[in-house]
Amino acid sequence: MINLEICLGTACHLMGSEEIFSSIEKLPKNLRAKIIVKGMHCLGACDQGPNVRLNGTIYHQMTPLKLAELLAEYGGE
Repeated sequence: MINLEICLGTACHLMGSEEIFSSIEKLPKNLRAKIIVKGMHCLGACDQGPNVRLNGTIYHQMTPLKLAELLAEYGGE
């Protein structure tokens, strides 16, 4: 399983974390089934947002496209 935590704190929210959160539903179903998604309130890097934590590693300045690429790597696609 892939553990994905998306920061939904104020700074990340203003920088687009909601777009990242909603982009998960657009992933291929076989990849989406491998992902456990959680919203977080702060990952401690507000000035570098939006931030996500993927299997324990924090990634900064995330976009839906960058996340899809990372998830495909983690998911073995």
